[in-house]
Amino acid sequence: TTAFTEGNNVTSTPVLIDSAITLTDVDSSTLVSATVRITGNFRGDQDVLAFTNNGSSMGDITATYNAGNAVLTLTSSGGTATVAQWQAALRAVTYTNTSDTPNTANREISFAVNDGSSFSNAGIKTVSVAAVNDSPIVTASGGTTTFTEGNNTPSTPVLIDIGVTLSDVDSNTLVSATVSITGGFQGAQDVLAFTNNGVSMGNINAVYSPGNGVLTLTSSGGTATVAQWQTALRAVTYTNSSDTPDTANRTISFAVNDGSADSNAGTRIVSVASVNDSPIVTASGGTTTFTEGNNVTSTPVVVDNGITVADADSSTLASATVSITTGFESTEDTLAFSNTSSSLYGDLSASYSAGVLTLTSSSGTATMAQWQAALRTVTYTNSSDTPNTGDRTISFSVNDGIADSNAGTKTVTVEAVNDTPVVVSPIPNQITLEDAPFSFQFNANAFADADDALTYTAQLTGGAALPTWLSFD
Repeated sequence: TTAFTEGNNVTSTPVLIDSAITLTDVDSSTLVSATVRITGNFRGDQDVLAFTNNGSSMGDITATYNAGNAVLTLTSSGGTATVAQWQAALRAVTYTNTSDTPNTANREISFAVNDGSSFSNAGIKTVSVAAVNDSPIVTASGGTTTFTEGNNTPSTPVLIDIGVTLSDVDSNTLVSATVSITGGFQGAQDVLAFTNNGVSMGNINAVYSPGNGVLTLTSSGGTATVAQWQTALRAVTYTNSSDTPDTANRTISFAVNDGSADSNAGTRIVSVASVNDSPIVTASGGTTTFTEGNNVTSTPVVVDNGITVADADSSTLASATVSITTGFESTEDTLAFSNTSSSLYGDLSASYSAGVLTLTSSSGTATMAQWQAALRTVTYTNSSDTPNTGDRTISFSVNDGIADSNAGTKTVTVEAVNDTPVVVSPIPNQITLEDAPFSFQFNANAFADADDALTYTAQLTGGAALPTWLSFD
């Protein structure tokens, strides 16, 4: 028996049917023709017999194959080929099978020759046919998929390969698949995921192992079709959970299994782009109350002693601004910061102009904690004795050297206080003679009031009314 084995996703290799067949003719040194025929279990859509003259030891023998009746006919023009040449030719006849699911019944192959007068007996050879499971094939679409980190939001997963294709020439279902990060894997960052859409993905589900970067997909009972598996693999996503992702390319490998054999690995590259996360300012909310001083310089109030500052991918900041964005009175309002401790505030300094307080770190080394501590000590004050009592909106914003934060806002209410009148020039004691007329007028600048016009009254020390002989107008 000669063994023929089907090729696995390649054209099957023809086999020599009988490399030891012998021919004899006791009264002729030449032969005219020969036939090689599949006489048992012929499959017309699968079986092929063939012969190729090697050009050296086979004379002028040529052959034609009739696929309808499985007969390979060999001839020698003029009947000049010798018995030895015919023997060499028949030893070179091959069998192959073109099917990916060949019928595995044995084929009976018969050889016969003709010397121009009569046919020989039929020499029989058996060819066994072994079918091979063709491994499924994965074809990635090539190229690169770009993943971009989110800015202070969960990153958006990307479809890794919407053009990946699957095929299996001898099976219309698959059992499982794996999608693996085989290059650049970062276990603390990388995530592969799959969600069945419930429509075109059969009963496929998936489990991801963050320890090795492998997403395993399975079909219970192995019932999902190749088309459903292809749709599922096209829906697999990559994302990165880090605020400072490793930007090396990830190699993603797709492989499937038909229950007997794994496919090849189709690969796709995912590039990872890191994005600077903008810093975040969170004001504490509520209202801060400023109260004007009564004939004294007003006491500044801390605008927001609960403000917080964060930056997911930076431990330092470049600058900050605190601005009066609503209700600003240029002749009244002042914002201030004083660095009283390098351990608390680093090398931060501030300058104020037109409602905007700008804070900077000359070396760029002030930490997030130092910036937060500094912003919590920023003060508001009002220099007027008759302040505008409209609310002030104070906006805090920071910059990490690349991007501005959001603006955190705090409201400052302004309360005016009635300034008590004061004696500017004390009135000296007056002396008059008994029974003599008396008149006195005090200096117009003897009294002052910072926020009101004055009216005057007079009474005795202790609060009693003036005597009838003394009047005040």
